Amino acid sequence: FERAFDIAAEQQARSLQLRAACSLVTLGTAHGGDVAQSRQLLTNIRERITEGFATPDLMDATRLLQDR
Repeated sequence: FERAFDIAAEQQARSLQLRAACSLVTLGTAHGGDVAQSRQLLTNIRERITEGFATPDLMDATRLLQDR
């Protein structure tokens, strides 16, 4: 997922970055890992998205950031 995030960043594909960051947070949470870095990636990309607030991926990102 980290590689997917990097590729999406290179391609300036924010929606794909968002999805990869969500997956990183979910994976880290499921395995009891330290998700601070993944949450920061998700926060950074979430803040740069300016439209499509009702999309499932964006709603999922918002939920993941609220679950602390």
